[in-house]
Amino acid sequence: MRPALFMNDFHTGGAERLVLDLAMEMSRGQNVNPRVIVGNQEGALRTEFERAEIPWDSLDANISPKGIPAAVRSLRRTLSNTNVNLVHSHLPFSHVVSRVATARLSVHNVSTYHNVRNHKTLPRRIAERTTRPQTDGIVCVSDCVRQSYPDA
Repeated sequence: MRPALFMNDFHTGGAERLVLDLAMEMSRGQNVNPRVIVGNQEGALRTEFERAEIPWDSLDANISPKGIPAAVRSLRRTLSNTNVNLVHSHLPFSHVVSRVATARLSVHNVSTYHNVRNHKTLPRRIAERTTRPQTDGIVCVSDCVRQSYPDA
């Protein structure tokens, strides 16, 4: 298995820490070669990923709605060059970018929701809901998060 864990950046939030833990745990498994893809390489956790020797790529994208088209193109290029067969996205920007980028590739897509629906702005909720049919699965970090998405 060649999964890519995709997140916005290396800032020190809960989602980013979870991705670090997942990548480290996956690296211990046989025949699993995870890599991390970030929208941009900002953030203090970058050194922890490097210390753990987890391979990573940056899209060098602007993490905003205006940055989505360029990020989609960059992610498609990255996926073509890295032989990834699954993208596991974390956080709204990453969900939208990965869903659009993998739509025409033979790469599976899974999204992890870290926050309840009401904590997201209306534009983020619309973008996620619009692209949701393009994902192969959604994982919620808690029952409370799952219950906040009754239509997912």
